Amino acid sequence: MNFFSKLKFFLRKPKVIIVVGKDRIRIKKTICQILKHPKIDRDILIFEAKLDSDSEAEELKWVIKSSKLPILVIDRISSIPFHFAAFDKEEERIKRVEELAKQLPRFGCLIANLDDEKIRKIKAGPDVKKIGFGFDKGADLRATDVYSQSGINFKVNYQGSFVPIWLEDASEKEQIYSALAAIAVGVILDLNLVEISQILKDFSFSTQYGQ
Repeated sequence: MNFFSKLKFFLRKPKVIIVVGKDRIRIKKTICQILKHPKIDRDILIFEAKLDSDSEAEELKWVIKSSKLPILVIDRISSIPFHFAAFDKEEERIKRVEELAKQLPRFGCLIANLDDEKIRKIKAGPDVKKIGFGFDKGADLRATDVYSQSGINFKVNYQGSFVPIWLEDASEKEQIYSALAAIAVGVILDLNLVEISQILKDFSFSTQYGQ
């Protein structure tokens, strides 16, 4: 952002959602579906970032510090590298993600995929609201009872409540992760699970998004 964009942003102090990780583009699209709900404040900006450079990370740190509600969504980052250069690049990206998480203020929120071991180790401040999602039993927001036929049906478990979720045209585990990340954002923004499940019923997961 240039100086005037930053000044406008600083004066406006919007809520922001920053999405990083492998499937960040699809997660962003799914979150945008959640943001269509009439109960949600329209003054929300959403960014997706590859975090391939320190300059990109520094700009996002500024965005976090200048927001009245920063939400950091972290999808899986780990992969099996084919060469050391790929491994080094991944490690640098994880360090940048860790730095972003440390920038979250006490009123910020961290949403992370706990099925990725490296993401599970990322820490934020003690007062930051945290929601871990995934299939693992340790996840705060967990997918269970997955059934796939012309789409995917599963149950989402959050704080003792179970609600069925239907993903139209979905067929991959990654699409469930996208839904879980978006559900967590909806929860942060004071939607209940039933409201969120109704929104996702109208969203097609058939479109594939590039990285």
